[in-house]
Amino acid sequence: MSFTLRALRVAYGSAEVIRGINADFGDSGLVALVGPNGAGKSTLLGAMAGLRDYGGECLFDGKQVRAWSRRELASRVSWVPQSLHLDFPFTAAEVVMMGRTPYAAGLFESPHDAEAVRRALRITDAETFAARDFRSLSGGERQRVILAAALAQEPRVLLLDEPTTFLDLRHQVAIYSLLQSLTRSKLLAIAATHDLNLALTYADRVMALKDGRVAGDGPAPGVLNRERIQEVFGMTVEMLHGPSGRPWITYAP
Repeated sequence: MSFTLRALRVAYGSAEVIRGINADFGDSGLVALVGPNGAGKSTLLGAMAGLRDYGGECLFDGKQVRAWSRRELASRVSWVPQSLHLDFPFTAAEVVMMGRTPYAAGLFESPHDAEAVRRALRITDAETFAARDFRSLSGGERQRVILAAALAQEPRVLLLDEPTTFLDLRHQVAIYSLLQSLTRSKLLAIAATHDLNLALTYADRVMALKDGRVAGDGPAPGVLNRERIQEVFGMTVEMLHGPSGRPWITYAP
């Protein structure tokens, strides 16, 4: 197991946002984390990334996340935020090189660092604007650079908070297809998303959160059914099936 959660709790002041979550995550696969705004998706990912104080157990490789050094954890677990704000004129390639920070052994990058950056830019379709100022990029271009920086880290686990925010349809599909492909080898990706159809199409597993608790956890078609979507989101939906038999969600007016 990579992550093990036992009675995990996270609070902001007196407001408990995560309320006793128990879950186990293997070493590979694509997990979609779904739920309405305020359900606790970002907070859960933040605790797993070592960015939030927590109660209970949040174990990575059998060791409390808080007990890992930041450098050791960052060489194994990459955090992909919804957005990144920079005040200085870094190029996109320089931002991706920042993903190599956990491996830095001197003032200059190694040939392996440079190759990891080139590979990450290529697979995220970000090569064409690698030399541009990160601040000049569109929201979708920035998001691809942020993902490239995480991949340049060469992690075992990717924790992604709405990875397709700002992306057009082609790049939404490309990112989830890439994540699906990467997790066929020994990589675990846990992605918070509001797009239930992307989750149905690409995720091996879906964990649904409501009010900081797990409302459903398992294979995507079993979790994202009409009854549970009504329970979690308060939405009436219809489940359609394409020629391949794959389910598809339509929303009632």
